[in-house]
Amino acid sequence: MIRPLVALALAALPLPAPAEGLSIRLNALEAAGDACRLSFVIANTLPTAIGAAVLEAVVLDPAGRVARMARLDLGALPKGRERVRSFDLPGLPCTDVGALLLTGFSACDGPDAGACDRALVAGSDVAGVGVRR
Repeated sequence: MIRPLVALALAALPLPAPAEGLSIRLNALEAAGDACRLSFVIANTLPTAIGAAVLEAVVLDPAGRVARMARLDLGALPKGRERVRSFDLPGLPCTDVGALLLTGFSACDGPDAGACDRALVAGSDVAGVGVRR
């Protein structure tokens, strides 16, 4: 049979290396007292570590209006590692979070001044809440 041989040959091929980037995915929203807690999974696949990073974000309500602006201090992001960071937005119910707009980094201790902005890949694992750049 030819099909099993083709499948076997394809399985032996090396997987492509992951693209270099700084992936930020919204992983969860949860109520924390009067605040909405946003939890992110961040993966640094750049060739170097990021010593410190601060990301500017705009929270949009379900109708697309600006609900809040926030600076997310991501801290150090080691090369080839994932980190989880959570941020509380006091006075904002999670039902008022319709989307996040990541406008860029106000600080990035990376290989050069624009490395974080160029490498940013955004996404969301939360149903109904998109994350975009």
